[in-house]
Amino acid sequence: MAEPLSLIENSLAQGGSLFVVGDTKQAIYGFRDADYTIMRTCERHNPFLSARHEVLELETNYRSLPRILEFNEKVFKERAGESDAYRKAAEQSGLTGYTQRPKKG
Repeated sequence: MAEPLSLIENSLAQGGSLFVVGDTKQAIYGFRDADYTIMRTCERHNPFLSARHEVLELETNYRSLPRILEFNEKVFKERAGESDAYRKAAEQSGLTGYTQRPKKG
């Protein structure tokens, strides 16, 4: 286990806590070396034996207007999902299988 993970595991074993927030869809920032596999790995596998593992997906988008969410659906779910060049990465990163609804009111 890498050094930072060892320190976290030690803290958890002594009653500490860890709260991780991430978004695999931020992989669109790949040009800045974003790596969606880091969060995907944490979603699928808990590297910390002494901690409870729970993954929650926020389905309500509190910051974007409905028109922005519609645009995202068109680009990511439809176009990326239909593209031979982008389909695999879009599916693996979660860009084709997410739910986002605008907040009500």
